[in-house]
Amino acid sequence: MTGSFRLLVADPAARTLETDTGTWVVAGVDVSSIERVLRDAGSVAEVKRELPSVTEDAIAVNVEDDSGRTVHAYRSVTGGHRLYWTETNGEFVLADHFRNALAEVPVGERTVSDETVIDHLLFRAPVGATGFVEEVDGVEQGEWRTWHLDSGETTSERVGTLSTRTETPPSRAPAAIESTYDDLMATDGFDGDAINLYSGGVDSTLTQTFFEGSTMLNAGVDSEEYAYEVEYAREGADHFDAPFEQEMIPEADVLEHLEDSIDATGSPSCPLQVLMVNEALRQYSGRRYVMAVGADSIFGNTPMRGPRYADWASPLLNTPLSRGLARYGPGPVGGFVEWMDELDAQLDRPIDDADSFAHQYATYSNPGYAKRLFDPSLVDDRVAAQTEYVTERVPLDDTHSRFARQAECRHMNLVFGHRVGARWRQLAMAHGNTLTNPFETRSMIETSLSIPAERRFVSGPRHLYDVSTKHHLKQLLRDRLPEYPIGQPKGAGVLPFQRYLRSGPLSSAFETYEPPAFVPDDERESVIEGSGRQSWNVLTYAIWRDRVLENADLPRLSTTEERTWTVPERSASQSSGESVT
Repeated sequence: MTGSFRLLVADPAARTLETDTGTWVVAGVDVSSIERVLRDAGSVAEVKRELPSVTEDAIAVNVEDDSGRTVHAYRSVTGGHRLYWTETNGEFVLADHFRNALAEVPVGERTVSDETVIDHLLFRAPVGATGFVEEVDGVEQGEWRTWHLDSGETTSERVGTLSTRTETPPSRAPAAIESTYDDLMATDGFDGDAINLYSGGVDSTLTQTFFEGSTMLNAGVDSEEYAYEVEYAREGADHFDAPFEQEMIPEADVLEHLEDSIDATGSPSCPLQVLMVNEALRQYSGRRYVMAVGADSIFGNTPMRGPRYADWASPLLNTPLSRGLARYGPGPVGGFVEWMDELDAQLDRPIDDADSFAHQYATYSNPGYAKRLFDPSLVDDRVAAQTEYVTERVPLDDTHSRFARQAECRHMNLVFGHRVGARWRQLAMAHGNTLTNPFETRSMIETSLSIPAERRFVSGPRHLYDVSTKHHLKQLLRDRLPEYPIGQPKGAGVLPFQRYLRSGPLSSAFETYEPPAFVPDDERESVIEGSGRQSWNVLTYAIWRDRVLENADLPRLSTTEERTWTVPERSASQSSGESVT
């Protein structure tokens, strides 16, 4: 039996409603539509039935009859809003920020499982919605969870999945995407004086065409290798009559900024761009940021070109001829044919196979890297668990061609596995801001799913060399901003981590932060120095362990608001078989 229920809310845009069905706390995109459902509903059951159809990216928490005895929590099937919970010292705590939930757990009770570490290495986030410690769990995407705190009974129901009721011909895809953008811009999730986190690339530039005069904000590092990205953003901003701001981080301060980012989220889950995003999000407080992240995950990115070629050339691959060319052909020719053979074999594997194409490009660390540190069968289990989590939420058509099947699974693994937008939302809340993302909304992802998978991620060849990824977004941007140079080269927005580690600002990082225990002494040199960018996740884990996991005085975010309910004790007349609303 829990003595009290505490709700910790860090999102400054969260709203509280008092209705006939109790107290609701909601946050997300198009909250006005959510509020209409909550106010019109005659029961919590009706809300549960109606809410998934109007939520783009949202969470909702309900306390029935304001007693704290029964608590409901809902999370939309898409988006970056999160809910975590933990039970400690006779209290049940629900929080929208991971650090706040973790801070409730006494330091001596925080435990990290091998499965979570593997997930971090592979996906930079635990599979599903769990926290990084065993004592903190989360509401999954598309889940409705109910706690009867007086009896200890908990129920869970999946109420949200993605659907594709209509099919959009590839020729109509840019218009369909534009229509979805227009609808999203009309909601309260994107209105007001929003700040566009601007990179100068296709996605953020396309988004700016819908925002007209809104401020564009870019952040970078003054490393020589990143100079192109800095200038790229400046040139992109010149296409608009709107304010453009740029913040620069001195290269010497990279480790300090990485530490600050991990402190802010309370998590080791950090993409390489975390330094710049954190710097941008800390510039203001009480503002709404918009970030067009995740477009590659639903409309295709560069690694799709190789497998597209391999699929077309399949009859000629993994044959005596191709193997002979791979072995005896001139260097570039032999290497290319060997790569095509490898991709062809990956496309033939089941989508839940760790060695399939769907997972070779959906993981940050190669599964083979994780298998050097953990039981290989456990690594395979985590890959399978990720695939299961994805297929429970999005329809993957088994009748697709092997290319379409592997490509779609790969991209949905990115959507539901990496969840980059959720990380940026956690950072935004740490600085008193909120963040929305058009490419993690239900309507935009369903628009992408309506486009046939064969032509969704990569264009068909007018000539063999004319194979373009993310081509639907590029065409839409070409229509809306003809002067933007679609064909210009773009960097990946990635910092020179290997140089930083070898001779730059991170060269002593593993002296300051001892490598984690899961890296054996005899593997440390190869795992850290010989694995390139894959050791980034090892470093972020080591920093998180020392600064957050083992921090006995970990504070909650200063932006947090708390509400507490005392749970009445169950009366003798109440049955232990109380039903769920």
